[in-house]
Amino acid sequence: MNFSKVIAWISLCLSLPLSCINAQDISYDPELHSAISIYAMLNSNESITDVTTHILKDSSFSSSAKKHLIESKRRFVVFAYPSNGLLIKSMMSYVEDPGPVPLVVWLRGGSRLHAVPIFHDAHLTSDLILSTNATVVLACYRDGISQGIDEYGGADVNDVNSLYQFLPRLYSSLGLEFPKQQRFLVGISRGGMQMFLALARFPNLQLAFDKIVSISGILHIDLFAKHNPDWLAKMKKSFGYDGQQWLDKRNPFLAINHIQHKDLPMLIVQGTEDSKVILGEGILLTEKLRELGFKHVSYWEVGEANHGLKNHPEWMCLIRNWLGLPMH
Repeated sequence: MNFSKVIAWISLCLSLPLSCINAQDISYDPELHSAISIYAMLNSNESITDVTTHILKDSSFSSSAKKHLIESKRRFVVFAYPSNGLLIKSMMSYVEDPGPVPLVVWLRGGSRLHAVPIFHDAHLTSDLILSTNATVVLACYRDGISQGIDEYGGADVNDVNSLYQFLPRLYSSLGLEFPKQQRFLVGISRGGMQMFLALARFPNLQLAFDKIVSISGILHIDLFAKHNPDWLAKMKKSFGYDGQQWLDKRNPFLAINHIQHKDLPMLIVQGTEDSKVILGEGILLTEKLRELGFKHVSYWEVGEANHGLKNHPEWMCLIRNWLGLPMH
C-alpha cells in the first residue's frame, strides 16, 4: 500500500468529528476514502461546491457512462443544509435544464461513516442519473461527515424534514426551478426506516412527495433486532439503546399509525436472500398499511437478491418505471 495514501487517509479521518472515529473507520478503505474526500471539498465557509470533475474521475464509471454524463450536462454538487443548529452535508446531481424535472430524494442506509453515500456506477442511483434527467439528492444525516451526533432514528430524523425545507433555496442558488410535482422519496436499508419515521413525525412531508419507495428497509425494528444481535449490541454501545422504549420510538411498524395521507402510493421492495432484513418485516408492514386503509401499497420480492439489491441492480429500472420517471 502507498504509505503517502495511508497518511492522507488518517489525516482526512482525523479532520472529521471525533464522535464518528473508531478503529474500523481509520483502517484504509478506498471507497470510503473517495467518498469522504468528495464531501471534504465543501469548506466550512461554503454552502455549495461543484464536484463534477472529481466524480467523473471515479474509475467505477465506464468511459461510455462518463461520456453520457458529460453530454447530458449533468452536474454534481456537495452542499450543507441547516438542521437544529447543525450543518449537514449531502450531495446532489442535476441536469442543467431550464424547466422543472423530477426530483428523487434518496435516504441513505448505514450510520456515521458506514455506507457514506456517493454517486458511482455500483450505486443503485446510477440508473437514475444515466437513464433520466431527474435531479437526485443523496441525503445524509448528522454525524460522520457532518456535525452532531447520530441517534439512529432519534433527532436525526429531523434532518430529513430540514433537508426538504432547504431544497427550494438550494434550487434557487443553482438557477433551477423546484418541481411542484414528480417529487419522490426513496429509502434504502436504514433509509427505509428513516423515511417512515419522518413521514410520521412531519405531516407536511406526507403531502410533499408523490410516491415513496423502501428498498431493503428496516421496517419492523423488533424483528430486525432479533435477527441482528450484533446490531443491537452496536446500538447499546454507540447509539443510546436502553430498552424497548428506544426500539418503539424507531419502529416504522408503530410509526405508520401517525401517517394520515392514505392516498400516498408506496412500494416495498425486498430481496429473498437478504441476510440483514428478513422478508417478514416488509410483509408485516405491507399488511398493516393495508389494514390501516392505505390505498396504494405495492410489495415486491426480488428472487435471490441480497441486501440493497446489490447483486440485482437491474431492478432499479423497474423501480424507476414504477415511479413514472421518463427515459432521458
